[in-house]
Amino acid sequence: MLRPDSADAPAIVEAREVAAELADAPDVARAQAPVALLFDYEADWTWQIQPHGRGLSYFDLVFETYRGLRKLGLSVDILRPGGDLSGYRLIVAPGAMYLPETVKTALAESGAVVLLGPRSGARTENMAIPVPLPPAMPGLDALVSRVESLRPDMPVALKTTGAVTLYREFVEGSAEVIEESVDGAPVLIAQGPLAYVSGWLDAAALARVLNWACDKAGLETCEMPEGVRRRETGAECFWFNYSESAAEVAGQTLPPISVTRV
Repeated sequence: MLRPDSADAPAIVEAREVAAELADAPDVARAQAPVALLFDYEADWTWQIQPHGRGLSYFDLVFETYRGLRKLGLSVDILRPGGDLSGYRLIVAPGAMYLPETVKTALAESGAVVLLGPRSGARTENMAIPVPLPPAMPGLDALVSRVESLRPDMPVALKTTGAVTLYREFVEGSAEVIEESVDGAPVLIAQGPLAYVSGWLDAAALARVLNWACDKAGLETCEMPEGVRRRETGAECFWFNYSESAAEVAGQTLPPISVTRV
């Protein structure tokens, strides 16, 4: 933040401006988000050991899901499996390869809409394929009968919009089919509040599935312009514009590279 001659560099001016803004800003209220996203380090290790396809990464799967939720203007809490799930309206757990029975029960009894898959419950604690076959969720009549890795240049389109890419599963059972691929394979199934995604979705398909889950959970969404995110605290709403251009959203204009408290 200083030049070699100890004079102020531009960075120190910016740092002082931020420090002054923080000093004058009121305290931020704490509030639980309506959406919980589960992240499991053990699942990350399991994916590294057995990715099931070149370049497949648990972290990337979770991050793409997180980004999809935030693009819808949602506030998201990131929890570990086994954490307190009370009060959440939507719980999303992509790629959680090992789901102990206690966690499955907690998810099923949480009272929230629960969106699982792909590969949720695909391995035991000893890296074996469990029997009954995954996901073996109480209250969801579905099992993964086989899986398939896809070349990056060979996505499988959905009958609506978007596609499954890189990896997909073939699911059997009596759960309702919400989305399916052009070749007739279920991609999103649901039974009661439980739902399962049987593949790695591209951005368009993921947006459709997340919008469906939010509608089912009674959550209001707001499509964010490029570079814009928001976080609600209960007492106020923070709008972040990371882009270099002003953005119009929810009836207000956000200056470029700015934080707006409402």
